Amino acid sequence: MRSVIHPRLKSPCDRLVCGLSLLAVTLVLGMQPAQSEGSRELVQNGGNRPYTEWRTSTTVGLLRRTLLKVYAQAGEVINIGSSGVGVGSGNAVIFAPNANVDIAAPVRDCVADQPGQGVLNTRAKEIAGPSPATGGYAPCTFIPTVSGVYQVAFYGPDGKNGDTDATAGGSSVTSISTPVINSNQRSSVSIWDITVRSSLTSTADLNGRVFTDYITMILGGNSQFLNSELFILTQDGYEYSTLLRGIDPYGFIFFANAKGLIFGGQPLYHSAPGSGGATLPTGVTLELPVHKTFFNTPSSATKFALSVPSIAIVPAPATSFAFQGAFGGGSFYTPTGAGGTFSFNAPQSGSYQIAIDTNNDGIFDPTAGDRFLEGSATVGANTVSWGDGKNGNGVVVPPLPGNASYRARILLKGGEYHFPLLDAETNTNGFTIKMLNSPGAFSNGASPTTNYFDEGDYTVGSTNVALGCIAPQVCDGRKGINSASGAHNFPTNYGDKKIIDTWIYFPSAAVIAPLVITPSTPNVRLVKRISAIAGTAISTYTDVITGAGAIDDNASGWANPTATAVKSDNSGNTTNFSSLLQGAVTATALPVAQRPKPGDEVEYTIYFLSDGGKDASNVSLCDFVPANTTYVPGSIQLSLSGTLTAVPDGPALGSGFYPNSTPVFPASCMGVNNNRGAAVVSVGSAPKATASGTPTNSYGFFRFRAKVD
Repeated sequence: MRSVIHPRLKSPCDRLVCGLSLLAVTLVLGMQPAQSEGSRELVQNGGNRPYTEWRTSTTVGLLRRTLLKVYAQAGEVINIGSSGVGVGSGNAVIFAPNANVDIAAPVRDCVADQPGQGVLNTRAKEIAGPSPATGGYAPCTFIPTVSGVYQVAFYGPDGKNGDTDATAGGSSVTSISTPVINSNQRSSVSIWDITVRSSLTSTADLNGRVFTDYITMILGGNSQFLNSELFILTQDGYEYSTLLRGIDPYGFIFFANAKGLIFGGQPLYHSAPGSGGATLPTGVTLELPVHKTFFNTPSSATKFALSVPSIAIVPAPATSFAFQGAFGGGSFYTPTGAGGTFSFNAPQSGSYQIAIDTNNDGIFDPTAGDRFLEGSATVGANTVSWGDGKNGNGVVVPPLPGNASYRARILLKGGEYHFPLLDAETNTNGFTIKMLNSPGAFSNGASPTTNYFDEGDYTVGSTNVALGCIAPQVCDGRKGINSASGAHNFPTNYGDKKIIDTWIYFPSAAVIAPLVITPSTPNVRLVKRISAIAGTAISTYTDVITGAGAIDDNASGWANPTATAVKSDNSGNTTNFSSLLQGAVTATALPVAQRPKPGDEVEYTIYFLSDGGKDASNVSLCDFVPANTTYVPGSIQLSLSGTLTAVPDGPALGSGFYPNSTPVFPASCMGVNNNRGAAVVSVGSAPKATASGTPTNSYGFFRFRAKVD
């Protein structure tokens, strides 16, 4: 059923239950030239006229009153007027910047200070604006002595403390051409204007000066259609416009925020049930207003006064983006279904989007089942869990042939703007949201009119959320929908008792990271022995490396290079220095008297044992040459099944020494070049050990030498 609010309902909760619609929206280019700022902008595209409210009740924690703000410089003139001035207790008042409007005295009380001024009671006067413009109304005026953002309140005939719906002589329907101007406006006004000019005799309007944190309005009934346009200015300088194409609410609050709905402090990126008497899913809240809502494009003077940059800030891309698989140790390998963790550094606060091309088609598309992870990022280091290893359809992502890697992409977002639409039953034509000052090309293939939304069912916490979206309604707008001709429309009553969220943003340059999925977790345990040949003294250290290595059938195997290590010297002392197979062995591990000197050689021996739950094949092992040493040519040897074999230095067959100049290091080195090169051996098959020493090719070692620089 379509929600209808009876004008005599007393409870604010009843008003919400019966059909309050919450909007946070903006507008598009192509508007008619504006000559003032106010209700004329709200109705210039036709439809029905909304009343602007000032009342004592609240909705979603916001007072249902429109506190307008206007930037004016010292010596300029603020002209104001409304259809409530002089009607009952109606008035128009101006407060000083930052004044508490509940307790402070206004700096201009139109009824008391300038009787007869500020009366705006015809459509013709609304169009003309304040005098001395031809046909204009006689404004109530105020000339600031100090530049700043002043505050304006328009009280309806019921006065500052009223809380009653507007009516129209038995009908609550509003009209653009014949607005209600009598006491039936109750706790709202049908016409209002704020115009800034340079002097009392000027007719040139200084537009882009008027804005609000949020605007509360009422249409007075259903089957009334809102075609308003409003501009949004974000804190990082992005300007947006949104055209409402005949949405059908009753009463509503219009504002913009940065996260939409929130769960666990993170943007939800979904619509949700939870309005019109229905409760939000457990733990989900609605972020309150963040961005400013304007009635024309914001002026440069206003942006400067609000400390908003004159040009939209391009988000810098993430740095140090990497995937950490379940094996740990900095490896981007992970077993099937184990997932892992993404890490990155954010140069600025805002939101991120990590996309995994789980169908490996080279396109990042959530509608094709690719996995998208989105949330808020803080300046500096951030981590994001991909804990289930599943794609966007909830299916575990399989390994790729040949141990090939999947691609993950991260975008950081600039100017992210959400507008939640609460309890708006029907939106047949959708709306158009456009970025007006995009700072460059969109790295994700979007355009200035690309909007995003998600009406699919989902789980949040322990709650399953069913929104009921079905074709032909578009349910998945996560890839982006061009809204130039209208987007995110929904059929009759779909929006009833829901908060419909739509968002838009500008993406940073994309950063790509690899990740490799292996089908199982056979273990390879390694022991690393370091023999330092220093003069005539030889000191031997043994590094025991425990943990799983990712070795897989029909794949280039890899042994965990950074598992927990224990180092024992000949006297039995032990110590934990870290990534042993990445060349983290240093001379400081030896007693001072036995430390190798420049020109001495150090021999590294890495013992391995396949003791996992299944055989491993195509095993490849890698050890980086440590800092401050140089690889000794021809020193790599592999022992397998009791046979010691020299390994040629040429890496053509996947074994040997990989010098610093090698373009691509093998997967067993995690694709990393450590600037000293690496010793790599291809073991081949490594069947699981069934008993000590059985079978003989389940264990072995490889070694190489390096000279101290």
